[in-house]
Amino acid sequence: MRIKRATVAIVVPFIISFICWLSFPVLFPSLRPLFFAPFLVWVAYRKPLLSTLWYAFSCGLLIDLLSFCLGITSLVYCLTMALLYGQTKNFFTDKLFTLALMTGLFSLLSTSLQALLMGFFGQEFHFSWSWVGSDLGLMALVDATYAFLLFSLPFQLYPNELKRRFLGHAKAPAVEQSQAD
Repeated sequence: MRIKRATVAIVVPFIISFICWLSFPVLFPSLRPLFFAPFLVWVAYRKPLLSTLWYAFSCGLLIDLLSFCLGITSLVYCLTMALLYGQTKNFFTDKLFTLALMTGLFSLLSTSLQALLMGFFGQEFHFSWSWVGSDLGLMALVDATYAFLLFSLPFQLYPNELKRRFLGHAKAPAVEQSQAD
């Protein structure tokens, strides 16, 4: 049985996110990034919008299963990806900081949407400038750093052939493309 490259390109970042989601709370209890945000941004660059929304719903549901408000994270992730998906045309996937930047934007959007939805669904939310500084500012920076250190940087260490073959990341050189035609 042969595994498709596109499947491996999605599975590897998911496994990294899932392992971090399970291990970070034990190793770093005070650090809580949006563990699946880099994975969802990764998916947005490789899949159509509808597939991306299904991945966002699934990751949100996985998180919701262990939280007190079932469905909120799924809804927030879907809305965030719907808003963020169009920006994939403005930021190129092959740049080193693109995933980190888009993850930071994901963090800003999802945190803002979650605050709005929690108020909408009757849960208590207190707006303060310390919340803006910590949850919107600092945590977006933490999420972007998490994406850069665990997703962008390690994949830059792989040779272009491995990126192209297994991750679907790098473009083939122009010489190889012309010979294939």
